[in-house]
Amino acid sequence: MNKQLVKQTWALLLFIAFASVQCSQNQKEESKQIVETNLKTLVGDWKLEGIYRSQTQQLEGPPSGLEVNLKIDSVSLDNQANGTIKFNGKGPINHFFGKWNVENGQIQKGEKPVGATEMAGPPEAMNYEGDLFNLFINFDEIKIEGEKTTLKNQTSGDYLLFQKAEGK
Repeated sequence: MNKQLVKQTWALLLFIAFASVQCSQNQKEESKQIVETNLKTLVGDWKLEGIYRSQTQQLEGPPSGLEVNLKIDSVSLDNQANGTIKFNGKGPINHFFGKWNVENGQIQKGEKPVGATEMAGPPEAMNYEGDLFNLFINFDEIKIEGEKTTLKNQTSGDYLLFQKAEGK
């Protein structure tokens, strides 16, 4: 009777261990799919609505007559939700480009995640573009909500607000 009980106990423990591993693998795969689905919604064309400045608590749009456009070219992830996001765009004056690395579903920025042309323009546009690039490089939170995406620096409270471009 003891041998039978020991066998049944071992069988139950093995079943629980197998089920736990299987459940853990399923959860990782589900989590990876959610991350991938969310990040893939970034692919396409975006228009900057403005820079939210926490000091003034106002959303400041690009200087008069100028637009800021961002294009997310691709999101490539492996089974562990690691990969890259490639992008390019046009600021008030300069074109920019770069990539972010994704590790475990979180966007990681390298030492120089953004490159740009170096043309000069009106001081107001240059200052706005400097703030834009600073936030673009130093954001530490990305929030995707439908047709809007924010890149926020939690230390300053400032963020970039992008709207999905129509028909894109």
